[in-house]
Amino acid sequence: MRSARAGRASATAACLVLSLAAALSLGGVSTVAHAAQEPARTPKAPPRQLELDIEQAAPVGGYTSFVNSGSAVLHISVVTDGGGALLDARPRIDPASDRAVRYPRYNSDPAAPHAVIQVVDRRGTDNLDPGLQPFRFGADFNLDALSEDAGPGGRDNGDNLIQRGLFNQQAQYKIQLDHRIVTCRVKGSLGAVAVSSSVHPVPGTWYRVQCSRQDDQLTIVVTRWDDGVPTSLRQSVSGTIGVVSPVTRTVPVSIGGKLARQGVINGASDQFNGRIDNVFIRVG
Repeated sequence: MRSARAGRASATAACLVLSLAAALSLGGVSTVAHAAQEPARTPKAPPRQLELDIEQAAPVGGYTSFVNSGSAVLHISVVTDGGGALLDARPRIDPASDRAVRYPRYNSDPAAPHAVIQVVDRRGTDNLDPGLQPFRFGADFNLDALSEDAGPGGRDNGDNLIQRGLFNQQAQYKIQLDHRIVTCRVKGSLGAVAVSSSVHPVPGTWYRVQCSRQDDQLTIVVTRWDDGVPTSLRQSVSGTIGVVSPVTRTVPVSIGGKLARQGVINGASDQFNGRIDNVFIRVG
C-alpha cells in the first residue's frame, strides 16, 4: 500500500512539474508573440548639416572653394570684389593640423578688397531651410582691432559672421558682431527675435558663438578661451518666430559678409575683419 501510494504521489508531482513547465513555456511564447506584434520604431532622421571643412581646401594664393564634411550636399564658393581674397591663417587649436580663414583687413574705401564665402543647396531638399524645425548655427572667430566704419552709412559698417536672408526678407537667420556686440537674429513668418550676448569680444582673442532656435526660444552661447580653458555664457529670449523658410532656395548662406540674392557682395558688405574657423549649421 505504501508503495502504491508513493507511486501515485510521485506521478502527481511529476504532472505538476510538467504542468508548470508547460505554463512557463506558453507564457514565454505569448511574450515573444506580443513583442513581435509591436510596431517597428522609425529611426530619427539625422540632422542636415553644414560643417565647413577648411582642412581639405587648397589655400595657395587664396581660397576659392571649400568642402562640406557634414551630411548635406552643398556648393561652397568664394565671392570677391576689389581684389579681395581669403587667406590661410593661424587657427585656434593646432596650426600643424588645423586651419582658419583670414578675411580682408578693414579698409574704409568703398572699393577696398572684400571676400565672402557663399553656400548654396542647389538640388533636392533645401537642407539649410529650417522651416519650423529646431536648428543651430555658429562658428569660432577672432576679430581684428579695427573692423568697422566709425559712423553709419559706410560699406564696411559691421562684421557679419553667418547670414541667410536679408533684414527685410520673409526669413532670416544671422550672427553679427556689430560694434563688438555678438547678436543672433532669427526672423520667420510670424515675427523676428534677436538675442545679444553680454560677452564683448576682445580683438585678437578666439571665441565660439552658437545660436539655437527651439520653438519660440532663441539662445546664444559665447565661449572664450583663456590659456586653453573655456568659459561660456548662455542667454535666451522668447518670442513668436513661425516658419523660417527663404522665399527661394537660391538665397545663399553668407559667411564673413553680406551677399545679395544674386550671390554678389551687397552694397553694405558688413565685411568680417579677422579670422573664422569651425563654421556649422545643423537643421533638425
